[in-house]
Amino acid sequence: MILSILLFVFLSCGSINEEAKIKATFAEFLEIHLEMQEVFKKYYKERETITGIPEYEKVSKKDSDFMENQLIPIFPLVQEQICDHKNDEIFDGLMEIMIRTSGSAEEELSNILGKIYACRPDFMLAYITKHTEYSFLIRSVDFGFSNVKHQNLDSSDFSTLKAKLDSLNTVRPFRN
Repeated sequence: MILSILLFVFLSCGSINEEAKIKATFAEFLEIHLEMQEVFKKYYKERETITGIPEYEKVSKKDSDFMENQLIPIFPLVQEQICDHKNDEIFDGLMEIMIRTSGSAEEELSNILGKIYACRPDFMLAYITKHTEYSFLIRSVDFGFSNVKHQNLDSSDFSTLKAKLDSLNTVRPFRN
């Protein structure tokens, strides 16, 4: 009984509850995405194509449906946790998703990075500088930041932040 009460209290706390929800959603998405990658590898190695394979089509749909219906809707909570609460653990989880889905056409992933860059530019620049092996990252942040440039930024703030991003791209060329 006491454990039930403590669990209820724990889950009732706003920020803690949001953090738990985000972590659970990230974990579930990564599990689904890993399943999709395994099926892809299995068939691609044999046939060099995955078009028309029912097993892949099913798991790919599950992956994209989860992203659309579960992952993207929690992005406002993710942004709040990273920007307002400085929750670097949630940021690390988001980056794991970005790394595993690099090459994805889902622009909401880039947009969330652009929003995080707008609220924590030095943090994001330090991450990009530290992780040069992720060549897609600067392009994703730049694309997302360009998409959200009107979000509570005056033009001088936008220009300053954009120049910092651009300087990273010219100082150190990224692999394609």
